[in-house]
Amino acid sequence: MAERHGRLLLLADDLLLASRVEAAARAAGWPVELPRGADAFWTAIRSERPALVLVGMAATRLPWEALVADLKRDDALRTIPVLAFGPHQDAALRARARAAGCDRVVANSQVVTELPRLLRELGLAVASATERPTSQAAPQIGSE
Repeated sequence: MAERHGRLLLLADDLLLASRVEAAARAAGWPVELPRGADAFWTAIRSERPALVLVGMAATRLPWEALVADLKRDDALRTIPVLAFGPHQDAALRARARAAGCDRVVANSQVVTELPRLLRELGLAVASATERPTSQAAPQIGSE
């Protein structure tokens, strides 16, 4: 299993769901960055290669399909795993995520409740219960 280094990049415009995903990631020992827009996404990708990109498929203000497709076409970046999440009943949306290049596609509920397992399946280290931060402060979302 890979060592924990870097951070997770979260593409989502549903801030309520994004805060739940971020809390789950932080509990697993991973910091999260939430870029706002395509330029911020590419700046974040190039400034420090993330361990994983999480994509909220319900995002309407972000061109997530194009961003994922461009990421997977780039020889230097295509190995960054992409985990998409969205409504479990929307088969067409899930198919679009796979076509764009997402490595895994799961339901919203899974990314929140099963994120440590999903991270392990993608080869990423997860903090044990004794390593987890003890602070219960509200998650800080975002970077412009």
